[in-house]
Amino acid sequence: MNTGMPCAERVLAGATAALGYLALGVAGVVTRDIAVADGLSVGQTLVQFFSYFTILSNIFAAAVLTRAALKCDAITFLARPTIMSAAAVYMGSAGLIYVLALRGFLHPRGWFQIFVDILLHGFLPTLIILWWLMFVPKGTLRVTDAIVWLLFPFGYWIYIFVRGAVFGAYPYPLVDPALRGWTRALTNSALHIGTILVLGLAAVAVNQWMAQRNGANKNRAG
Repeated sequence: MNTGMPCAERVLAGATAALGYLALGVAGVVTRDIAVADGLSVGQTLVQFFSYFTILSNIFAAAVLTRAALKCDAITFLARPTIMSAAAVYMGSAGLIYVLALRGFLHPRGWFQIFVDILLHGFLPTLIILWWLMFVPKGTLRVTDAIVWLLFPFGYWIYIFVRGAVFGAYPYPLVDPALRGWTRALTNSALHIGTILVLGLAAVAVNQWMAQRNGANKNRAG
């Protein structure tokens, strides 16, 4: 049974990573087509594409899963339980925020974009959370990890508001001060950071609980 676990981990990680790269590729094509229709330059299109938290989270998750699938010992940073857990938390937040807040504001243009939205915001977050539950080492996370995981979203929102103030472009309507006002825009970004904190603390709690359960099961078996 144990000998099959590494194989199952690599298969699930590899399949999820491949699906992630596919979704990111299709998302890039869709973004390009929309940008061309809106008269944006190639540079503006690239900046816009990499300004979505969902895109960045999926890139991060795909990198973590690729390392897990290949078992590349040279990339030890991506093999740390706290890094693997951060990828799952960010992906979970992307899916949750999409369902609770963004779905009513975003209007996909055609079936390709609908397909991409389902993959990036629903299917892929579910798969990586499943992989995390099954294979990330248990009992390895601390509350401080959940705090450290906030550095990325904090940095992300600082970048988004600075970029928006300079160029007048925001990736999400809920954080566009021209549409919502600065108070509402900042509040919405803070809610996203708060969501990541809650999910992070939940991940730490689940990780510790599963470690205790596994320890209890081993004691009973012994």
